[in-house]
Amino acid sequence: VFAVYQLRRFQEADAKQTTHKDFCARCTGLPELKGDDEIEVELKSAVTEATGKQVVGVSVCWDYEEHESEFTQVIEDDLAERAQLKRAHKSERRASAVANQNPCDSDPESDSAQAKERSCWAFRKVEDFVFSDEKGDMLKNVAEKGPPGSVRRGDLEEADKEIRDKLASLVCAGQCFIVFETEADRNAAVERSVERWNAGISFRGSRLTFEVADCEPASILWQNCVEQTLMWKLKKAVGGFISYVLAMLFWVFAFYAPYAYIILSSNYQYGQEPSLVANLSFTMVVVAGNGLMYITCSEIADRMGFQSLDNREVLYMLLYTIACMLNVLLDMAVTYHMAYAMLVGIGMTSNDGRPLAEVTRFTERFETFAMQQSLGENLWAYSFPSTFLVPFLIEPAATIYLPYKIMVWIVRSHPKIHEWTAERLLTPAPMDLSRYSDVLLNAMLAVLILYFPPGFTHWIFMAMAGSHLVIYALDHYKVLRCIPSTYFSTADVDWWAQWMLSVPIGLIMSALVFKCNSRGYIHVRGWWTIILCTASCILHMVVHTWVLLTVVPKFASAETSAGANVQYRVCAESHPFSWFSSNPVHCLRSKYFYKQEPPCDFCIPGKEHLLRVNEKAGYYFHDKEAAVETFMESRSSWTGMQTAFKEQATVMTSGLQSLIKGEKKIEEAKDKDSSDSEESTAPVPKPKAPEVPVAAKAPEVPEFSGGDEQASK
Repeated sequence: VFAVYQLRRFQEADAKQTTHKDFCARCTGLPELKGDDEIEVELKSAVTEATGKQVVGVSVCWDYEEHESEFTQVIEDDLAERAQLKRAHKSERRASAVANQNPCDSDPESDSAQAKERSCWAFRKVEDFVFSDEKGDMLKNVAEKGPPGSVRRGDLEEADKEIRDKLASLVCAGQCFIVFETEADRNAAVERSVERWNAGISFRGSRLTFEVADCEPASILWQNCVEQTLMWKLKKAVGGFISYVLAMLFWVFAFYAPYAYIILSSNYQYGQEPSLVANLSFTMVVVAGNGLMYITCSEIADRMGFQSLDNREVLYMLLYTIACMLNVLLDMAVTYHMAYAMLVGIGMTSNDGRPLAEVTRFTERFETFAMQQSLGENLWAYSFPSTFLVPFLIEPAATIYLPYKIMVWIVRSHPKIHEWTAERLLTPAPMDLSRYSDVLLNAMLAVLILYFPPGFTHWIFMAMAGSHLVIYALDHYKVLRCIPSTYFSTADVDWWAQWMLSVPIGLIMSALVFKCNSRGYIHVRGWWTIILCTASCILHMVVHTWVLLTVVPKFASAETSAGANVQYRVCAESHPFSWFSSNPVHCLRSKYFYKQEPPCDFCIPGKEHLLRVNEKAGYYFHDKEAAVETFMESRSSWTGMQTAFKEQATVMTSGLQSLIKGEKKIEEAKDKDSSDSEESTAPVPKPKAPEVPVAAKAPEVPEFSGGDEQASK
């Protein structure tokens, strides 16, 4: 049911939104053409003539791995130069007094000395270590070179000629993306290319085939859009597998083996439990192991050469989930041996009265009530808070706050670092989908409690639910405040996450079989118990996969696209990442080869306002620079709110104290009057109640802007 819900939600959202992929068709089968040909113009004319549909433009994929760093530097220099020109144009309109206060006019040497004085001794030591040798020379070169784009090697024309020569030496990667005027034109062109010609469109002796683009341009990894043969893919797969296994072995022997040796060699006589240091080490081993595999899986996924960010995230999620599951299996093995040693130390017996030390079979040990209870307690201690909560509380500090503060210290202590470099240093890491793996791991741990007595069942599921609420809140804040941008255009990662969910659900089936066997409904003993439980889990995974592949698609949404006849211009004016502005080689060819004016600008998150309009070439996006909230403004507004709140709290507190004092005086007067009346038998006139002092009067309630209810409060 949840899989159907997820599928329909995605399809309905995709149908309601009109994005760049709705206008694009992926074209494959291009011959190996050089960069000195006008391939984009020829393809546009050939496709328009063959399909009879208007084509906005063509974005060709190029094999530019050899020149990737150089092209990236040229693009960044150009964007930085134009950003400076825009800023200079704004500065000319400012008052001279404000311009004179520009910190850029200060002396870099004096600023550097003052910054060095402000830097603490410990950070200077870390900084010297980080920027030693090659990194120090790199920083020195950046400082001596000056702002990006301000100085180029050699003459400007010579540098442009060098870029043109490198662009001309590129080879077409065999595919391109063709953008049509409407979604209906795209669909008609794809259908006609399949039905009429049956083998595609002829172009320079090759047959071109069309298919609907299944991803957005922002999620395309253009540097990987090369011809990938079977041998090339096999080489990448084998290399990634070897790296993954080596990383797992390193983690097992370098991190886990020392901890396991200490735990297993400890003295558990008389039921002595591990020390606080051992338990803390256990928690840190879990965190360190997850962090190591997090980095390793990410690096392997990056090196596999996927052409789409969604496919990269699928592999990363699978590798990380498998690594976490192996981590759990090792932890459970150590926990089992530790619990067994503790129970033997206190002389526990099996269900038939034999000492537990004399029970040799694993299945018999595992099924004893003492082991069941001890393993349940240890699983609860392992899950919460060590796995459910602690790693996620450490994650914001380790992955967001500390890297940001370190980069702030580096930028602050080096005034010669240019603004563009400073922005890249301060930019946080992009969003990934490792949270799928974390949630699946927590679910699997919670399900394992079903194998044991029910004393901790409700506690572990309640702890998991509460921890996931905390994780959701942290991720909510992270997505809105701590990442530059994120764009996942397909539901592939979610589908694989649905498939990985078959493991914890299969464990529920396995636990059910185990409990039935323990209660006598199934009569198997020994290793047949393990075989039967494992088979039931695998059977559920097979059925789960069949349901996802065959049953769930039958409940797909029937809602059609609402923007079939929407013009491409409407979409391009509101979405900056187009098939042209996200392709770095296309941007360089438009400037250095086709001499377009203005050329196609490369789109970077946060720099969308630098994109220029060229309607003839199909570049329509234009936006203003976003207003930046300074730290002092936010700090002053927050300080003012704090001051006002403190003043109101002081007034109300003093008023409450006065009321309490006044009531005490009245009560004292009443008690004195009652005691005097009891001592005297003669009628005494009723004493006059003392006047309430001024301090006892209720203070005036300050006016609030939140309505009558808030004012009464």
